[in-house]
Amino acid sequence: KVTGQYGDKTELIPHIMREFDKLPDGTVLIGELCWRDITKTSKDVGTILRCKPAKAIERQKTEKLVFRVFDCLAYKGEQYECKPYHERFNMLLWIIKNLDYIYEEGEYILNPIYTFNNFADFLQEILSRDGEGIVIHSKSYLYAPGKRPAWTTLKVKKITTELELPIVGFIEPNKSYE
Repeated sequence: KVTGQYGDKTELIPHIMREFDKLPDGTVLIGELCWRDITKTSKDVGTILRCKPAKAIERQKTEKLVFRVFDCLAYKGEQYECKPYHERFNMLLWIIKNLDYIYEEGEYILNPIYTFNNFADFLQEILSRDGEGIVIHSKSYLYAPGKRPAWTTLKVKKITTELELPIVGFIEPNKSYE
């Protein structure tokens, strides 16, 4: 929001919230709300997240948003944020493996897509299926809230057509970046 605060969207995704209720207290997972169909983008997710709860639930009658996890910062109160990404990711995979409900058909917390032998081939395969792109982390990446340093995280998106747009105004920044 303009206030700098995050909005509470939990009422819009009760099916996912029921899944989170199955996780032990003190568990913090990071992921992305998305559709199972990888051709849908954040704009499509916004058609749900910009609604009031009743409308959001109605729009999800036939297809529901899912939560694709990609990081684990804590499990049962044990902190993992100061550990390198590969350790956090291995913990995430352990949680998924040991929580049977995640693999049952019709559930809404999904495991990360993470297996590839060749980066270029994996990226091409995602893009060829009209996927939006991928994000990869260095194995040694230490969690840094609000940051995505170029030397630890790489986000690759499909190329879109170039647009020329005039700047008609701007808003003064409300935070000093150093």
